[in-house]
Amino acid sequence: MSISVSNSSYKPALSGQTTQLHRVPASHGIQWIKQSWHLFKSNPWLLLAWGLTCIAISTLAHFAPPSSVFLTPFMVAGFVMAAARLDNGEQLPFQALFTPFNSHLMPVLTLGLIVLIASVISAAILGVGLGVAMTAMESKNTVILAIAALIMSLGGVLLGLAVLSVAHAPCLVCMLDTPPKQAFKLAIKALFVNWKAMTVYGLALFGLYLLAIIPAGLGLFILLPVTLVSTYTSFKDMFYEQ
Repeated sequence: MSISVSNSSYKPALSGQTTQLHRVPASHGIQWIKQSWHLFKSNPWLLLAWGLTCIAISTLAHFAPPSSVFLTPFMVAGFVMAAARLDNGEQLPFQALFTPFNSHLMPVLTLGLIVLIASVISAAILGVGLGVAMTAMESKNTVILAIAALIMSLGGVLLGLAVLSVAHAPCLVCMLDTPPKQAFKLAIKALFVNWKAMTVYGLALFGLYLLAIIPAGLGLFILLPVTLVSTYTSFKDMFYEQ
């Protein structure tokens, strides 16, 4: 399956069949949040219930670290698939959130394994860098210390990319039937291709979260589900062939 990069314009519904990565303007980082808010307002109670369920399951899974790597992709994909159907005007039951467990069980499990392996390798690189840094500090060797810093930086970047890929890779697998390995690579590629929009998006969300925690953190109950909806709007913008 070929992958290309093109300019794109925002569209309100998802109905494509092919995998294609679009380069979008930086301003779309704000647009993703605006669109997610409009969709959230159209069905707030269901999206709120879905969002809190995703967050609760993912949080509980972190007490058993390997399980979180496998459960989180299912919850992200389920939420995005359900949000897309709501965006198309469908009326859905609560259990629509768990669709990927029936429709794409093995592909999502495979993706989770890929993410787990990538995370372990990245953490190992970080560990090597830390060990070299400790040795360098004992010997006061600035050259080795600089090398250690580069190794730790590499490990940190790779780990960050593996974690961030979970936002869109499961959606590629479940909504566009992209093979897990390719979905993982494409989700990471999207971070580089659309780094401007992702930066604007990240900064905007950071500001919103600072505001959300002011009223005793109550704003988080709304902002967390809206953030999950924005995973759908950003995915739709970057990957739907238009």
